[in-house]
Amino acid sequence: MSKDGVTVAGLEEFVNTIGGREAVEGLTTTEVCNTHLKPMTQDDEVSYCALMRDQGNPHVKQATVFISHAWKYDFLRVVDAILKHFEDEPEAVIWFDLFSNNQHKAVDLDFHWWSTTFRTAIEDFGRVVVVLMPWNDPIPFTRAWCLFEMYTTISTGSKLEVALDGAERETFLKEICKDGGKFYKMLGDIDVRKSEAWNPDDKRRIFEAVEQMKGGFTEVNTVLRRAMTDWLSATLEKAIGEEGITVETKLDRRRAYGRLLTDKGLYDKAREVFEALLPDVILHHGEERECVGRVYSGLGGVFKSQGDYPKALEYYEKCLEI
Repeated sequence: MSKDGVTVAGLEEFVNTIGGREAVEGLTTTEVCNTHLKPMTQDDEVSYCALMRDQGNPHVKQATVFISHAWKYDFLRVVDAILKHFEDEPEAVIWFDLFSNNQHKAVDLDFHWWSTTFRTAIEDFGRVVVVLMPWNDPIPFTRAWCLFEMYTTISTGSKLEVALDGAERETFLKEICKDGGKFYKMLGDIDVRKSEAWNPDDKRRIFEAVEQMKGGFTEVNTVLRRAMTDWLSATLEKAIGEEGITVETKLDRRRAYGRLLTDKGLYDKAREVFEALLPDVILHHGEERECVGRVYSGLGGVFKSQGDYPKALEYYEKCLEI
């Protein structure tokens, strides 16, 4: 397996080389491959990375991070998600199968190759970024290969990250702060058993591999859901400290973070978040507003989970009064 990848700047260079964003507007990654990339590499029948390396392109280097995505995605949205994710890491070199694999021969690779060589490569990279869109019903959660890639990442001890483009990320944060239940519905929809693959034989072999694992489908689904919950926790924590957001937005994100910590069973930390949040919400809104009641409800939930029912009742009654 070639470990060649392209820099983030190299990704932008590719878009410019094929005519700019206008040339690929509305095209999926599959369509970009067939209409632009394959014709570029047809004469030598090599990967895009190999072609660029032979031409001395400085943007082709050994990859440091693997990109997992669905080929049905709008290509420009994938590009934007990657650029957004690595905006503070211009030195990152991505292994993006569109570029790194020989698209003239990749279809001939069998399951054994993907489940052995690929697994070793993931372990070598130590880092996988999965592009998820739309966040509440992401295509990768319905594709057997994408779920296999994510599980391989976790089972090898590699770091799993999620990339969203700017608009999707803002929508995601707003929805999570408004209704955390939508996130758990998305988690509940993760089920490898229901996933599909373009090649029925690939699906059969993936399912056979999962069945041979300890815990089978249930364990794989649990591992994936836990990883996504950890990602949400880290995302909310980081989003709280972002510059340029309103006080109201920051308060909403802090409350959502406290709620998530409660759901994860981190009760002491959740209580600290809610107790620190309460005076700030009162200062900003006054004592009789609904948002203050939500914080009281959050504290009540923490104490109830800890079995301190008198304290929980105290905060629930404060919430009820509002």
